[in-house]
Amino acid sequence: LAAGLQFAGFKSVVGTLWEVDDAVAKHVVEAFYKYMFHPKEEGVMDCTKAAWALNRATHSVKTKVPLEQRMVFVHIGV
Repeated sequence: LAAGLQFAGFKSVVGTLWEVDDAVAKHVVEAFYKYMFHPKEEGVMDCTKAAWALNRATHSVKTKVPLEQRMVFVHIGV
């Protein structure tokens, strides 16, 4: 699905390699958007920060989410 979105023209896509539990996705997605919009003063989404934000998000939830469930998240693109 993520690769399909990139082929459709999206510059940056975050997806999963396989199915992930909803509770796990909730933790990672909340952390991802926290970093994606950092600093809050800017409030602008910059697609070039997506890989960094995903990396920070997966590291920040490591006490809540085991490695085998964090490693399914991938970034494709810019």
